[in-house]
Amino acid sequence: KLAPDQQKRAVKWGLILAMLFRLILLALVSWLLRFAGDPFHHFDFTLLGIHFVGALSGKALVLVGGGLFLIWSGVKELRLKIKGVEHEVQQVSSFGQVLFTIVSLNLLFSVDSILTVVGMTDIYLVMAGSVVISVVLMLVFANPIAVFMRKNPDFEILGLFVLLLIGFVLFLEGGHVAHMTVNGGEFPYIPQWITIFI
Repeated sequence: KLAPDQQKRAVKWGLILAMLFRLILLALVSWLLRFAGDPFHHFDFTLLGIHFVGALSGKALVLVGGGLFLIWSGVKELRLKIKGVEHEVQQVSSFGQVLFTIVSLNLLFSVDSILTVVGMTDIYLVMAGSVVISVVLMLVFANPIAVFMRKNPDFEILGLFVLLLIGFVLFLEGGHVAHMTVNGGEFPYIPQWITIFI
């Protein structure tokens, strides 16, 4: 809701600041996963007739929690789309307020992309490079993609299903890292190339 001459500047600076915060968040998550691989709690219990065995570690918790977060986000957005509810656009009065909104929303929604990147590789430079490239692509294609998505909302639904798939893969990987078995069956390891291919 800014003046037209300020809109592009707000998007550009909002995305650049969001990229810097994403890189910091990515470094924290990848550091946590690197040093949180050792199990801190072993469990062996039965709940509702289902027998669970495994060993919790920080990495397993981040992957399982991240996977569940992606699944929850995808289901929530799909439900809104099915009901035909769109996010309301608030009236804003200042450039700073718009900049804050862009950065905060970008950070909020970057959690899924950061978890996705972490789920696909362990090399920080590859992760950081993907974040930088994605922000550059957002800067270049933000307007054309917004126009395309308004005309073709079915592609947004397809993207949400991909988000659900990646969340499920992260959840399974977290269970695999925890060496978890459910009624004697181990959580499967899904190679990263399969997720990337899909």
